[in-house]
Amino acid sequence: MSPSDSPPTRCDEGAESKKPVRVRQDEQLDLALTLCQAPFRVVAHFDESRIFDRTPVLDGVTITVPPQLLTPGLHSLHWAAFAPPPWKWKAEVLVDGELRFRNRKGNDSTFPHPDGFAVVEVTP
Repeated sequence: MSPSDSPPTRCDEGAESKKPVRVRQDEQLDLALTLCQAPFRVVAHFDESRIFDRTPVLDGVTITVPPQLLTPGLHSLHWAAFAPPPWKWKAEVLVDGELRFRNRKGNDSTFPHPDGFAVVEVTP
């Protein structure tokens, strides 16, 4: 059975949405990673600030961007989930618990690099 023929996992759930994320300074910004098929090393950055780095992460993790980093302007939220094949992950960016961004990758993806990013616009 090839990876594309494997049964769906929780990493396959939900339609993708890859739009820029808008957040006010007084709102909570979270990155929720769902991890499937392997233990992972997860690293996340908000601009140049490393906000998370842990090994192993088995099922998933929710990472809250520190509020002091939410300054007005455009920012990048970048993550990487490293694991040996087979691997899959689903990334969701939430603002005050509301889904604003979703992306999925796996070692069988068209571009199987284990990282992702979202553009974040912070407003006062």
